[in-house]
Amino acid sequence: MGCAPTSCRTIKFGLFTLAVVFIFNPVIAVLDLLPDAIGYLLLCLALTRLADLYPQLAEARQKFWRMAGIDAVKLLSNLWMITMVVDHELPNTRLLLTFVFAVLEFIYAIPAWSALFEGLYAMILADGELARYLPPVGRRRRTQKTMPEICGRATVAFFIWRNVLAVLPELSSLSYAAFENSGYVTNADRNIYDFRGLFLVVAIFIMCIVGVIWLVRTLRFTARLASDKALSVRVAERYAAEIIPREKLFVRRNLRFSLKLLVAAAICSIDLYLDGVNILPDVLGAFFLIWALLRLRRCLGGWQLPLALSALWGILSVVTACLNFRFYDQYYIELIYRKPDAYYAYGDLAVSTLLTQFAFLAALFALGWYLYRISRHYLQSSGRENREILAEHRAKLIGFAILVLFSALGGVGYVFLQLRVEFMWLLDFALALILAIDVWKMMSEISEDLLRAVGEDEFDDKTRTDVSTYAH
Repeated sequence: MGCAPTSCRTIKFGLFTLAVVFIFNPVIAVLDLLPDAIGYLLLCLALTRLADLYPQLAEARQKFWRMAGIDAVKLLSNLWMITMVVDHELPNTRLLLTFVFAVLEFIYAIPAWSALFEGLYAMILADGELARYLPPVGRRRRTQKTMPEICGRATVAFFIWRNVLAVLPELSSLSYAAFENSGYVTNADRNIYDFRGLFLVVAIFIMCIVGVIWLVRTLRFTARLASDKALSVRVAERYAAEIIPREKLFVRRNLRFSLKLLVAAAICSIDLYLDGVNILPDVLGAFFLIWALLRLRRCLGGWQLPLALSALWGILSVVTACLNFRFYDQYYIELIYRKPDAYYAYGDLAVSTLLTQFAFLAALFALGWYLYRISRHYLQSSGRENREILAEHRAKLIGFAILVLFSALGGVGYVFLQLRVEFMWLLDFALALILAIDVWKMMSEISEDLLRAVGEDEFDDKTRTDVSTYAH
């Protein structure tokens, strides 16, 4: 069973257009109406194959992954401010977060976009017709800038303006801080924060103008790129000839990414309770586990049982999350001994939690056996060293199964014993945290051993067209 794609007829550039739409919208402090994280994920998806052919696009894709993570944290920061920050501290907190994320975009986003347009320019030089990407005749200047170069400069200007305009209205909170801390402030200082709404309107208006200009220029280029069928076919032919035969590359990449997804699944299985409600639902862990198994199925068969059990765990975890939210929205835990309605509602939650933990236990036991089969598949050499490594993997997976059992018992114990054992929530959290740390350590070691067994990808860099010399 091969991990490499069987064919590549064309390279689709349409995702660039959709990604740009998610990026251009104005930002109000840290509130992003169209999440940039989605746009960055679309860019990473669009560059999946192109990154194997052009070094600049590989660099851009790596940085876009980082930006997707940063913007995901940015989205979560809004939830944190709404739920955890008191009103009189909100202006200063908003200013601090807006400034921090603006600095991060200057550090990471601008270089990522510059690398993207440099890579697309290199791709056009190598496999396309440069004349197709020149501005209309009436708009050409003496320098003859191409559309990728124009978009690259416009993108840098757009991100500078957008982040500066996001920070400036929040600076008015400095006068609000002076009023709150000292108890006295002049009317002029006080009026600065009172006009924050007006500052936001002006900033958003300018941001929209800058964003629309950038959007029009960028969409003109991405539309030209999407309609260039000849370029798409030529790049696909290069990919089929140079990249698809490299089976080891895809095996190594697939194993590395899948095992990282398993670490994410373990982290998302940690229960974080806020007023009795788990704010990190187990369905997230089930989602990452299913994703990992769908990737690992390319390496070895027998993935159907753990996938089915993971789907069952995900479904039951959704039911449990709904029952958990419904109970704590109407009652609190002490009422189960006073009100029959609360008692029966909590009984439904307890039964659902028990079934969810059984599904969790079965899914991860099946996963452990499947991982052992994968290790045996790649370490089946008769060499003594490989046999010893396989024995180590078996011991680690047995320890993993034991920790999974304790983690499941901790989840059940929290629901059934939280009124009798006050520190039960802490025990449940500690057991899940220990499991996550063990999975992170174990997957790192297994990944290293399997990649060593697969072998290095024998790829001559000379076959990749390095067009960085064409920059000028």
